[in-house]
Amino acid sequence: MIDTHCHILFGVDDGAQTLYDSIEMLKVAQADGMTNIISTSHCVPGIKFENDKETLLPIYREIVDEMKRQDMKIEFHLGSELMLTPKAIEWLRDGRVATLNDTKWVLCEIPWNKNLQFEIDEDQAIRTVLELGYKVIIAHPERYPQVHENYGKLEYWKSLGCFFQINSTSLLDPSREANHRLAWRMMEDGYCDVVATDAHRHQGTRTNRLGGIYAIIQEKFGEMEAKRLMVDNPLRLIQDGVLERR
Repeated sequence: MIDTHCHILFGVDDGAQTLYDSIEMLKVAQADGMTNIISTSHCVPGIKFENDKETLLPIYREIVDEMKRQDMKIEFHLGSELMLTPKAIEWLRDGRVATLNDTKWVLCEIPWNKNLQFEIDEDQAIRTVLELGYKVIIAHPERYPQVHENYGKLEYWKSLGCFFQINSTSLLDPSREANHRLAWRMMEDGYCDVVATDAHRHQGTRTNRLGGIYAIIQEKFGEMEAKRLMVDNPLRLIQDGVLERR
C-alpha cells in the first residue's frame, strides 16, 4: 500500500511537530504494510503555511537521514497539499511548489471556508493549473461545501481532467455523517481515484493506516479496486504516470 496524502514533515503545519513525531508516523505506516509514502504539507501561498520547496527540502532531508540511521525500509517522498489561492498560481509558474515526488502531479485543496475571501474562482484556478502543464488530483472533495451543494461539480472537474483523492477517515468514520455518506456515494459512482490517510498524528484516528479501509473496499468492490486505489494509482503518481479510472 502507498499513502499519498499525509502531514509528516515536522514543524511546518498542523501535522507532526517534532522529528520524533515524523519518525513515529512513518513507523506506523511501515507496520501497516505500506511501502511508500508521500508527505504533503499544507501550502497556502499568501495566507499561511507558506511552505515552498526550498522550505520543505531541508526538513525532508533531515527525516530521510534519521530513517537511514534507524534502517527503515519504507520509501519516503516529498510533496505538498496546495490550497488554490491567487498566489498559488504564481508559485506554480515560478516552480516553487513541492509537487508530488517532483512530478507534474499537484495535490490541490479547494478553498472550502467561505469566510476566506481569496478572490479566486476555483474552476478557473483549476483550468489555469492544467494549462500550465500540471496534472491535478483534488484532495478530499467529500469535505467541500461546494460538492455537498452541487454534486455535479465532480463531473465538471473530471471533464477538465482532474482526479479525486478520498480520505480513509471519511470512509471509516460515520460520526461526520454528511462527509461519510458523500465519500461512499463517490466510491459507488466512480469519483475516486486514490484513497489516502490525510494523517496528522501517529496516535488517535488520523494516523497513517490504510489496512482497514483496504480490507473493506476489497470486500465491497473486489481486490482489483482496492489495489487500484491504494497501490497502483498511488504508484503512478510517484512515477508521473497516468491514473486509471474505474
